Amino acid sequence: MLLTPTFLEDFYSTNEPFAIIGGHLFEIHPALNNPRDFFDYHGKKLELVETDSIASFERQYMDVNKNQIEKFLRKKIEFYNSRIESERETIESLPIDTTDSRKVSRELFLRYDVFNAYLRKHSANTDFEFQFTHFNDIQQIVQDDNISLDNIVDGTVFRSMIRGNVLFAFGKGFCLEKSPTTQEEYLFVRNHIYVPNATFPISDLVSVYSDTLREKVLEKIDTSISSYESVAGDLLERRKKLQQFGSDFPDLVEDKINGARIGVTQKGNDGNREDYEIYLQLLPYIIRKNDTNYLFRGVTVSVDVSFIDDTVRLQHEPVVTSPENYHHPFVWSDSNSICYNGNVKRFANEGVTFGATRINSPSQREYAANNIATALNIARKVLQSGYRGNTVHPVNSLNTSNFQSEYASAQTCQRNVLIFEN
Repeated sequence: MLLTPTFLEDFYSTNEPFAIIGGHLFEIHPALNNPRDFFDYHGKKLELVETDSIASFERQYMDVNKNQIEKFLRKKIEFYNSRIESERETIESLPIDTTDSRKVSRELFLRYDVFNAYLRKHSANTDFEFQFTHFNDIQQIVQDDNISLDNIVDGTVFRSMIRGNVLFAFGKGFCLEKSPTTQEEYLFVRNHIYVPNATFPISDLVSVYSDTLREKVLEKIDTSISSYESVAGDLLERRKKLQQFGSDFPDLVEDKINGARIGVTQKGNDGNREDYEIYLQLLPYIIRKNDTNYLFRGVTVSVDVSFIDDTVRLQHEPVVTSPENYHHPFVWSDSNSICYNGNVKRFANEGVTFGATRINSPSQREYAANNIATALNIARKVLQSGYRGNTVHPVNSLNTSNFQSEYASAQTCQRNVLIFEN
């Protein structure tokens, strides 16, 4: 996009002297009579002729270029609208219902039912519950074609770069300072005397000023099309997920209350059976026991679930899958198995079963989702809060001798880490 020259480029290109004083531009011409405002150059008076304010020149720059900017901007918006419409048509024509509907149903169950079951029951904050959008439910996106170029340039760009008054003459720029007395060279404007002082290269100022003005125009264009870019990008990601899963599922969902994230990965399939891993990523956390803090590394705990026909089976109790040799009071570090103080009874007491469960009806899906979510949450509670009470039986007693590194890390921790009272 080619923009017209700025006022500074125009005046600079003439090689004629001019001055900017009090926010107004003065041309310098030979004096015919005795001028009111003048530039005295070694006894020779040159007339200072006021033209317009710098703010007005900047507004005129936008007025002259407005049509070209609008034309460029509309082309950009047309491009993104075309992309948006293309993605929408692709999404709405996806043959989801003729693909493997069983896979779609299983992905829905894991990424929607299980995720929400965990968030509703165990994060203590339903604000984190998410919704998915099936391709049939995509709403029409209303685009706003009203383009406003108002206030791109507010008339203060030059003033923000040059605070004082300046003279452009003899191929140089001069800073002008007020003076009580005249000198060999001085300007007399509105009953004030200004004398040239420090010099600076004109070409640098002209270049920087022009670049700044154009950057403001480009910033406005970027702002105007950002919503279109965002919509086009979102639809692209939605299409990819729809093509892969049948719905635009999230990959990870955050549980800020407990400093965790829940996610799922597919492990494999064998004929009619599909295996998945559901996991909780726990961020670094502090266990506080008897007023002593211990900082533990982040950890991932997971369970395997298997689908056969219309059933889902929770395969085992949650285990630590990373990092290896996790050092914790309730973890056997050689195997990364978690000590649940009662093992299967602990899970049975909280209603968790390890048998196959049907997921045909809404009530069946809800029960099976809660079953998996509760199993994961038991592991989270053991790791973060398992030392509550006086009848616990840890693998390693929690003290500064057994957990010297964790104790030392907690003393120097500068991060915002959740603290769990035990």
